[in-house]
Amino acid sequence: MAKIEIAILRDTIKDLIKSNKSIWNELKREIFDYGYQEWYCSEGDFKNPTIKAVFSLSREAKEKLINEWKRIPRLIERKTEDEILKLYSLIVVERIVDRARVA
Repeated sequence: MAKIEIAILRDTIKDLIKSNKSIWNELKREIFDYGYQEWYCSEGDFKNPTIKAVFSLSREAKEKLINEWKRIPRLIERKTEDEILKLYSLIVVERIVDRARVA
């Protein structure tokens, strides 16, 4: 993620972890118990809260994310704003998993 994307989503990631402590703790336990996996069961539990959080960002924040997505050449090209925001929600889940791995 680019610096601007990280700056916009940093607080959202922190809030998701704080407001979903039981899922967060289960994710950390799965990582500890099973090591590196492509997917963790608890990771899926973050999907809906993350989508809700990304779509709840201010209009200005969403516009910045969408503009940043369009500015950077991507392997995955999305045309609609909703598609782009849904991809950002997946990126947020990945960042949460990355944080859980080092926590």
